Amino acid sequence: EQEFVARYKGKNLDNGSAINYHVSDEEVVESYRNSCHPTHGVMGEYLSEGRLCLIIGGAMFMHGSLPITPEALSQYENASNERTDIDANKRFWAWFLDYATPFARNEMPASTSEWANGLNAFAKRQDDAWKRNITFSETSTSLAERNNAKKEFWSTGGGYQKGDSESDLAVEFGSLCQYGMGWLPDRSKNPTVVYNSWMQDGMPRYLRDEENASYKAIIDDFFEISGLDVIVTGHQPVGDVPFPIRVGNGCKDGKKKFIICADTSYSGDTKWMQSNRKNVGRGTSVSGRGDVCVSEIILEQRGTGRISSVFSHGTLSNGERYESKNFLDDDDDVIGREVDRERFSFEGSVQDDSCDKIKWFVKSKFLDGEYLVSTGKGYEVFNSIAKQK
Repeated sequence: EQEFVARYKGKNLDNGSAINYHVSDEEVVESYRNSCHPTHGVMGEYLSEGRLCLIIGGAMFMHGSLPITPEALSQYENASNERTDIDANKRFWAWFLDYATPFARNEMPASTSEWANGLNAFAKRQDDAWKRNITFSETSTSLAERNNAKKEFWSTGGGYQKGDSESDLAVEFGSLCQYGMGWLPDRSKNPTVVYNSWMQDGMPRYLRDEENASYKAIIDDFFEISGLDVIVTGHQPVGDVPFPIRVGNGCKDGKKKFIICADTSYSGDTKWMQSNRKNVGRGTSVSGRGDVCVSEIILEQRGTGRISSVFSHGTLSNGERYESKNFLDDDDDVIGREVDRERFSFEGSVQDDSCDKIKWFVKSKFLDGEYLVSTGKGYEVFNSIAKQK
């Protein structure tokens, strides 16, 4: 979309400079179609290499979050009420993994790894169908054949094409389009790992006092049954530094567990509470990150695949370089949790009142011993540097 608009305006997408020749509407459309072509376009190549969910040892990667929808919460609460039935929890997870595979045709994943593999197999089938559809349209010499193939367009109805004929080239890859959306045609929440989020109104759902206890229990159970140490995701923007969320308090191995939200889009808008620190702004960045802000998450694994170290480093929105300490070596157990104001001092608050009750969260402990704390409201993110008292 950004490339389309930039070329339409006669701009260079890389640096915003003017293109010294006229670009017609037809050229813009053709350029856009070429870049999105499934076999020779850069976007097509990117999508063919993508994964919906990837597990590497004790780490899981996805774009959004687990689909812990109102329906999932209700199912978990019903299972929790059956305290005398030791198999109730197993039945919930069998239901959940099936529920979180909305495109499946009578496939019942038996484990989280099988579920993740099923997501990726689905994406591969859909990508192959997309390629067949486009190449068929381009190579078929018969207008009647092309018209016959396009009996229906997914965009006219939406939803998952369960049971549709595999030969219907017009709709067979529509399920992947649906999987990337937040809601189904009936306006119910879509159980997808693409659009759901760990964040709500600028705060982690897991750390909200008003959040349903079953939500937190589902996450802790998921880490337990999956043998995970960390889940790394994007969606939604969390400022200029990845947001670790400390979870898994009930896991039997006693190890720290984290969800790390790493979407730093619009970090050029992050607001600093200290007067001596100031965001340098968006600059020419089309992502809203600014010209200087960047972060990288480093995971280190043992030979067993378990995660032994998690830290991030990069450049903050004010231009300062940073590197965090290992989240897993946090002896004070404060990273990814709400700031304890009895233990920390830091400048500023959103209402210019240092005694306000807005929740702040510890994002990182830097190598110099200082802490980056953050809070959010809607799409706004606020940073401050804190020290232990």
